[in-house]
Amino acid sequence: RMERQLCGQAYAFTKVGIRPTWVCRKLWLLSIERIAVVLLHEAMHHAGLGQETHAGSAPHSLTTTNRVATACGF
Repeated sequence: RMERQLCGQAYAFTKVGIRPTWVCRKLWLLSIERIAVVLLHEAMHHAGLGQETHAGSAPHSLTTTNRVATACGF
C-alpha cells in the first residue's frame, strides 16, 4: 500500500536532504539508460536540489531530468 501511494507516477523519490532515496519496483521495467537518468535525478535531490516550479515554465523536476539526460548524452 505504501509503495502504491508513494510511487504513483514516480520510479524513485527522495525527500531533499533526508535519507534514503526510495526506488519503486517499476523502475526496473525501464531501459538501463533511463534507469541511470532516474537515479542521477534522485541523487541531485539527495544532494539538496529542490523541486520548485517556476511560473510559466516546466516543473523543476522535468527540467532536472532533461538536464541529466542531456549531460549523459541521451
